[in-house]
Amino acid sequence: MKKNPVFRWADPDKKFMVWDLEPNEVFSEEYAYYKLDMENFNFQQIDERRKLFVRENIKKFLDSCGIKISADEFITLFNLQCYIHMMWPDHAANRPYRRETFQQSHRGKDNPMWLSEAFNKYKIAACIECSLLAQLYLQHCGIESRICCGNTFFSQNPKIEFGGDAHAYLVVMLGGKQYIYDPANPMLDTRGVPSVPRIMSYAKISFKDRRGFRDLLNMSVADGGGFAYLETSDIYNVGSCWLYGFESDDIDNHVWRRRSADGIKRQTPDQQGPQQIYGQGGRKM
Repeated sequence: MKKNPVFRWADPDKKFMVWDLEPNEVFSEEYAYYKLDMENFNFQQIDERRKLFVRENIKKFLDSCGIKISADEFITLFNLQCYIHMMWPDHAANRPYRRETFQQSHRGKDNPMWLSEAFNKYKIAACIECSLLAQLYLQHCGIESRICCGNTFFSQNPKIEFGGDAHAYLVVMLGGKQYIYDPANPMLDTRGVPSVPRIMSYAKISFKDRRGFRDLLNMSVADGGGFAYLETSDIYNVGSCWLYGFESDDIDNHVWRRRSADGIKRQTPDQQGPQQIYGQGGRKM
């Protein structure tokens, strides 16, 4: 496992990026310690489900949305998202009690919890647990990705200056470009049911601002780092607009945004995802 703090002087157990996970090593985040028991996740079974997707129809769907991602890469993420919903539809049911679960089960540094237990036994698998599973599977598939343990703005209030929700997500390389993949928050259909993977793009942001984001990540709080967010929009053009990034815990400053200090123009939060995906694997879930 490779782990880098996001900001210099930042607590690496709160704000970091991680990649190159290894089977059975222990991942830690604050009080949570997980043993990455890959043998208890049947990746071969997930691979087998790819045949449920009709590649030609998936390609037509991507072309109709103007999405410049290969059908094979999209199917990899879509298949994983379908599998998570099929196998663990209530994987986050007990998420509010995660800390108590670790304490009561006497889990910690010397007795880590298996990642599979978070899904199967305790049902405390939310953003970091879904990101760990997704990272492991994408490594298995040869797709470059990194987990980001940072923050996300879910709020509809465009004038909030700081205080985003703690969140974990992935930065993935698809078709030679970077996207944000949020495995814990799939796009929803009209019934509020998971539909397709939430893949978010920041391609509309200028090169200068993307470089500014990267530079902020490498700065200390004293030198002006501490807040770094990117405005993203879903690749399906249904109006989802979120801010993904990082912030330190001890700074009083404005969120860095690509428009103005007064905030960004936010589109109506998405109430639905794409309505038709073709093939059995892409059934309306």
